[in-house]
Amino acid sequence: MGFHKDDEKELNPDVPIASLTLGAERDFIFQHSDRRAAVRIPDEKLVLTDGLLLLMRPPTNQLWYHGVPMRRKCVAPRINLTFRSILVKKPPSS
Repeated sequence: MGFHKDDEKELNPDVPIASLTLGAERDFIFQHSDRRAAVRIPDEKLVLTDGLLLLMRPPTNQLWYHGVPMRRKCVAPRINLTFRSILVKKPPSS
């Protein structure tokens, strides 16, 4: 999964994004979105292990890109379940 921010307009930015990893471990990298800052903020790496639940609390998703770099030697299966809160538009009043 390439580096990205979850920026769909229907996502609720005030609710954490939960990500559950099942199976093979993978690296999860955060890159700060202000790459032009005078003092560069270093990347952060987490290792996602089997059964790990990652919570990205606000404003993490607004300030950091995140991604799972490709691993050519990883042959074990992995499933990631991601849970997000969606804003629901209220129907117009009659």
